[in-house]
Amino acid sequence: DRAAELLAQCPPELRHWEWGRLSHLCQLSDRTWQGAAPVDAAAFSPDGRRVIVDRVRRWDVEWRSYRGGQNTPLVVLDLATNAETRLPNERSMDVAPVWLGGKVFFISDRDWASNVWSYDVATARLAQITHFTGAEVKSLGASASQLVFEQDGYLHTLDPNSGQAQKL
Repeated sequence: DRAAELLAQCPPELRHWEWGRLSHLCQLSDRTWQGAAPVDAAAFSPDGRRVIVDRVRRWDVEWRSYRGGQNTPLVVLDLATNAETRLPNERSMDVAPVWLGGKVFFISDRDWASNVWSYDVATARLAQITHFTGAEVKSLGASASQLVFEQDGYLHTLDPNSGQAQKL
């Protein structure tokens, strides 16, 4: 609670992505999930009723365009009913899921290069957000209102509403 109080005192002109990340971390709660399989990455929906999970720890996440058995769909789990919804997947490597608003954002190589994609939970619609062809997106994170990713050694912020990325 003290950390959130200190963040609230920060002037708006100093509130950059780091502030958003710290604010997000202050709002997290401890939760336990009793699943049948291990989970490599997970992110809760804003209302805390669902979680997106990546169940596979890949032995070589840098293997470009791999289409083998380690590529399994990300799964949305409803914590009240235990219902599972698999994201559409054709053996692409989908990793690093984060939840922002009504969408799940993740890194996928379904276009043969790792880019940021989104999945609209209400409509089940997939959309490619970034379109890099050389150096790929390597990591992805989210604050309460924007995404941040690393590509070609640079950090980028990404407005999820407009799809506009800005290299920092």
